Amino acid sequence: MVLKIARPDLNVTLLDGHKKRFLFLEQLQNELGLYCENVHRRAEEAKELRERFYLATARAVARLNILCEYCLPFVMVGGLFVAMKGSDISEVDEAEHAIKTLGGQLADIKNLKLSDGSERNLIIIKKISQTPLKYPRISAKISKQPL
Repeated sequence: MVLKIARPDLNVTLLDGHKKRFLFLEQLQNELGLYCENVHRRAEEAKELRERFYLATARAVARLNILCEYCLPFVMVGGLFVAMKGSDISEVDEAEHAIKTLGGQLADIKNLKLSDGSERNLIIIKKISQTPLKYPRISAKISKQPL
């Protein structure tokens, strides 16, 4: 939603499986006079959206290897997945297998210093090949057996 506010000219699709958050995002769009395609579904259920987007982002809801399995299947070959993480980027090494398995390649890590002095890192992953059709798996399997 932040990208749409900053750049109203972008075509943005919001995907969320939680009804409360989904309704909030719809209300916010209405109040701001913005339009996004809204999809109320879990990532692993939205098969029709596979490899449709040039860019995918996600809130910092999980470790990078798990986020990759949820997001990379939506990115078209040649596109990017950008994950914002904290100052500790040790999970990038942990996610190497997941990134490769899902058709990605680490492209860059951009370090950002915020006005309060804290740091964030943008992990930029380029999609270099199609994601195998079996991904993303159901969320219980992703959580219990991450790539």
